[in-house]
Amino acid sequence: MNWTKISDKESHLKQGDTLIATMKFQNRKAECHIGERIFQIRKKGFWGNQVELSDENGQILSVLKPTNWFSSTCSFSLYGHEYQMIARNKPLIEYVVQQTGRDLLAYGLKVPQKTASAVITDSRQTKSYELDLLLWFLFAPVALSETGNCTAADEELLLLIA
Repeated sequence: MNWTKISDKESHLKQGDTLIATMKFQNRKAECHIGERIFQIRKKGFWGNQVELSDENGQILSVLKPTNWFSSTCSFSLYGHEYQMIARNKPLIEYVVQQTGRDLLAYGLKVPQKTASAVITDSRQTKSYELDLLLWFLFAPVALSETGNCTAADEELLLLIA
């Protein structure tokens, strides 16, 4: 599974040749598609430290809220399941979604050969690609700037499953 940068504002999530999701960034929000379903992700709150996921009808599906004002951990629920999203350094930045303390999905940076690359670690039993949308919305600006792929519209950012 990998995210491919289509343009400065658009990325596609693919499994092999199969398109899973698309995301178009627009300032503090993004429009996303998983198949025929349409989602919107936006930052909200005074500091922009909350992230809201809503469907095409404007129904709020999830809100990531920091556990406190200085925290690198957010709590959220999605489709009746409780999650935590944690930003941690291992030693480079990694965004991880956990459920009951167990890592389900992580997007992180690695430096295998003197060049930063982004890596997806996925241990989900059931795929909920909305989690990928939320992580990519938060992780993409970091990944694109650290991998040197923040301006070349025709280049690809490959995220490998570890």
